[in-house]
Amino acid sequence: MPGAAHRSVKKPFQFKVSAKMRRPKVERGVLPETAKPMEEQGGLGSIIQGQRVASKEEWRLAKALENWNLTYRYQVPIRGGRSRRGGLVVDFVVYDPWPIAVQVQGMYWHTGIHGAGETIESAQIKKVFGRLVEFTDMELNSLEAAKASVLDKIIHGGGL
Repeated sequence: MPGAAHRSVKKPFQFKVSAKMRRPKVERGVLPETAKPMEEQGGLGSIIQGQRVASKEEWRLAKALENWNLTYRYQVPIRGGRSRRGGLVVDFVVYDPWPIAVQVQGMYWHTGIHGAGETIESAQIKKVFGRLVEFTDMELNSLEAAKASVLDKIIHGGGL
């Protein structure tokens, strides 16, 4: 249109990436030689009893329980679980021969602002099961440490 002001279109700002900053191209589906298989490292892609693992520590604890041939259930809902107000989910219930509630207490989710209601939750779990064994992430920092902790706290009864 004659006489109309010409509007310039601004291009969005883009960072310029040097060759040093670019990620190396990796063929899809091929892991680098340094990567460990999921079974060795444990992690969020692993499965325990048909459910995705919430943490590496929970995966290591499950493998340690299997190592000692202990029967267990993973992510057991109590009083309606997460779907009902006041309900809880216990990380593991180990049958030796009576049910023992087992919780994994990681530093991030179970301390500070995220773990504000942990003592109330622990008291409710103890009321239901009678016995609660808690593992810290430091006790489960490797598979060997997890096996030793399970031996001490569950099999030998050190977690009373």
